[in-house]
Amino acid sequence: NVAFEINALKKQIDKTIHEIEKQYAQLCVDMSIKGDNVQLELIQRIEYLPNICKQLASRDKSFIPLLEPALEFYIEFMKYFHSSSKFNHEEFSPLIKYLIENGNTTVYQYRTDGDVPVNVEQPSLNYKFT
Repeated sequence: NVAFEINALKKQIDKTIHEIEKQYAQLCVDMSIKGDNVQLELIQRIEYLPNICKQLASRDKSFIPLLEPALEFYIEFMKYFHSSSKFNHEEFSPLIKYLIENGNTTVYQYRTDGDVPVNVEQPSLNYKFT
């Protein structure tokens, strides 16, 4: 009896390990990494984010061709959904509206209605995972 249960448990462990390996492989595919050195690969993926954000926030409308119509659709939907008199559609997505109108600026410029800061310090991309 005990020998039979041990064999059944070994099979269950092997099956579970196989399922976990399959899930891990799928997660790696979903995140576009190989999975050899996950920490390093994720850090390398993070380094692409500033460039993507610069492209999205640039004044060149070719990088964000669908953002303005999508925002207008969202505002119209919210107007319809919140038909009460208290609804103010100007409160929705002010940052996206600002980016469409002004492009990539600093938070200081956003909060002070366009005043340009004396200097801008860029944050370093020094990510350490423990």
